[in-house]
Amino acid sequence: MFVTISSLILFLNATIASNIEDTHHLPEIEEKNIPAIEITISVEENVKHYFSDIPILAKVAFCESTFRHYDENGDVIRGDVDSRDVGVMQINEYYHGSQARKIGIDLTTLDGNMKFARLLYNDQGLAPWSASKPCWSKTIAMK
Repeated sequence: MFVTISSLILFLNATIASNIEDTHHLPEIEEKNIPAIEITISVEENVKHYFSDIPILAKVAFCESTFRHYDENGDVIRGDVDSRDVGVMQINEYYHGSQARKIGIDLTTLDGNMKFARLLYNDQGLAPWSASKPCWSKTIAMK
């Protein structure tokens, strides 16, 4: 349920007035303009949080895209070697695009890209990201 501050103030004023006989001595509650707070987290923070239970996938994201999902123009990034690789997890649309669409996942959104990466990992492990293994396998070896 969404309640605006204005409707809350009107409700409080009406409630107070109906519960007290002499309302002449009650101060009115002023409506204040409260600025909206915008919270933005980086792609890197989002990826690390989403994959906190599978940290190797955060390492894969770093190796595949350096935690980038969008380019400087706001377009989803594409692979340098294969332009069908898309987004922070560089999921290949040729191999996985139709499957993603069938289950209602948009690989071009950050959430959709990470969600499909999780499904892919649960089904195939790290095999889909074998091209970047020299980068992310260093992390595994250090543990």
